[in-house]
Amino acid sequence: MPTALKLQTLMEKLKEDNERKLAELTKLSIGQVRRCKILLSYPKKFQNMLLAPPSKRLKADFFIELQRIRRPALNEKMPFWIKRGDEKCIDIFLQKYLKGVITAVTESRKLAEIYRGSLKSDQIKKFYSEMERFLDNPEMEIQDIDVSGATFEKEYREIRKSARRLRTQLDRLDTEVISGDREMIGILESLLELIQSKLAEALVVEERRDEPESG
Repeated sequence: MPTALKLQTLMEKLKEDNERKLAELTKLSIGQVRRCKILLSYPKKFQNMLLAPPSKRLKADFFIELQRIRRPALNEKMPFWIKRGDEKCIDIFLQKYLKGVITAVTESRKLAEIYRGSLKSDQIKKFYSEMERFLDNPEMEIQDIDVSGATFEKEYREIRKSARRLRTQLDRLDTEVISGDREMIGILESLLELIQSKLAEALVVEERRDEPESG
């Protein structure tokens, strides 16, 4: 937060908002500049919490990660967020985090995942309804949000487990055995092509997500 405030002073003095130029001027990375700008977008009440003595200071990462759902909620004027107001919604998330209902700062990523899945599966109204429940119920966890066809955490865990096992098996596999098995070669080639395709798509999504906002 102190770095963010210094950056804010520089931005105001130079009337400069471009992240790449700010990174060059400050010797910060573009990622650091972006994180600082996210913190500056929060109401002063929460900025002050990040300036508290170390024993009482909140983690900046909580607010950085919350931005994954806060930004689309504000940009798309999602009713559950606009109705309560930005500060109130942030407060609800913060209280859930402080009470251990949200167990890790990275849990906001799951919400962003469910939101994107809701758009793809045409379940956005259901997502809004579940978010109303989540914000109204202090004990409701993010994992309790239920939007059919939009929650992929179970599948991800299974894929991670299978991928680790496959990596170990392939590492131990004798390449001479593979060379004599045309079916195995075909399966591995198909798998390689699919993995490369999925990675390429994921990198494009990540680049778009990290693009600076206009203005």
